[in-house]
Amino acid sequence: MKKLLYSLTLLLASSHQLQAQNNFKIYDINSGLGDSYPMYLAPYGTKIFFFANNGSKGWEPWVAGAVTTPAMLQDINPLTANSINNSFTTPTAVVNNKVYFTADNGSSGTELFAYDGVNLPTVVRDIETGTKGSAPDNYTVFNNSIYLRARTDANGYELYRFLPAANTLDMLTDINVGADSSVTGNLIVYNSKIYFTAQTPAEGNELWCYDPLLDTAMIVADIDAGSGSSNPLNLVVYNGNLYFSAIESGYGRELYKYNGVTAPQRVADLVAGFQSGIPNFSEPIIGGYNNKVYFDGRDANGMYHVYVYDPSSGNTTLAFQTNPGGSSDPKWFTVYNGKLFFTANDAAKGNEWWVYDGTGNPTLLADLCTGANGSDPAEPVIVDGDLYFRARDCVNYGVELFRYNPTLGIKNVNALQDISLYPNPATEELNIKLGQNMQGKVNILFANTMGQTVYEEKIALPNEVLHINIAGWAQGIYMYRIIDEAGKLYTAGKLTKE
Repeated sequence: MKKLLYSLTLLLASSHQLQAQNNFKIYDINSGLGDSYPMYLAPYGTKIFFFANNGSKGWEPWVAGAVTTPAMLQDINPLTANSINNSFTTPTAVVNNKVYFTADNGSSGTELFAYDGVNLPTVVRDIETGTKGSAPDNYTVFNNSIYLRARTDANGYELYRFLPAANTLDMLTDINVGADSSVTGNLIVYNSKIYFTAQTPAEGNELWCYDPLLDTAMIVADIDAGSGSSNPLNLVVYNGNLYFSAIESGYGRELYKYNGVTAPQRVADLVAGFQSGIPNFSEPIIGGYNNKVYFDGRDANGMYHVYVYDPSSGNTTLAFQTNPGGSSDPKWFTVYNGKLFFTANDAAKGNEWWVYDGTGNPTLLADLCTGANGSDPAEPVIVDGDLYFRARDCVNYGVELFRYNPTLGIKNVNALQDISLYPNPATEELNIKLGQNMQGKVNILFANTMGQTVYEEKIALPNEVLHINIAGWAQGIYMYRIIDEAGKLYTAGKLTKE
């Protein structure tokens, strides 16, 4: 990840947390056109944890929320300004209401820290003693344990497990015995095992797994047979399968599927021959939605657009193009509010958020950086029903933290007085009253905080009271939307199920 530098000469604005467009809010941490460039965003209860630069302290840990003003937790490294740099992948994890993260305090090197929500962050493990640091990264949580990649002079980069409850740390692998590194990263939990990539002289960089039950690590498959490397990337678990991109001699980088039993299977060869059909990106360019897998693929003209793999038929086809005259370059596939969100480019708006509901073509969510420059959204995370991400506003702000939620911009205000939802919180039954002034049909949709639809119904108006049985719903927060026949939003909000 590289820090974006922009030279802008636009008018400065100093107001805090302003609403950029309907449904969006900006947290202007480095006021004006300066970039706070928030990175390593992670959900932390109803808040979001991240690193940002306010212009005077360097990159330090912050928290923010829908009703919480952004606050820097601590200036952990006042000596060298930054407590972290932009070379990491996933240096954060949350276990039992604590945030565990990577930071450098200037004396211990880059090591494992923890924040409990009350006290100042502290070092919990100095894996490589002294100032060199172990650079822990690729945090993955399984059974209240944190699996991560870290380095020491004695063993190089290997797989570790940290147990917060016992405050113990174990090195789990030493695949290349001694000081040579083996674990290259890409940790993910699948079928109660930890999958990762590792490099050996004999097999190259390939897919491995660690079994916590047997306490053993083994290679899953030598996809590019021999000492060549398949370099697996973009690991995603969806509908019981592990999807990723990998390189195989004669095919280039393509989409693969692994079911946990048989060898990983190449499911697409978008560009026949040795040329790659998937770009060599570490950002999320593969995502599951509506029982299909969407990904960034290359067409016959060398341009990149959204492709879709259908496991039921085994077919891979071009899904859509946001930039038919060039590359769409889709990334950051995320399911939110029952729809597929992704970033993509078009010739007129640049790189912005797009939304797809499973039918027709996707729509542009917003032009956050007006014109063809693009806001370059990145690192989306869902917290308490809101979508947070990093993006660039080209009018009054630089690269800052954004929050999106349909409730931030109600498009049919006149109908609000005709709609009531009660009780809220609810336990057994939910009532929705739609007034006599509303005509036609409406679509009522509820989704959980992961964006999965749990209830949807289309009803004709007028309607006195709609009764919904929610006794079987899991406890938590649900987002709801009420939309008219033309797709116009009447209202949206949050329901708490107790």
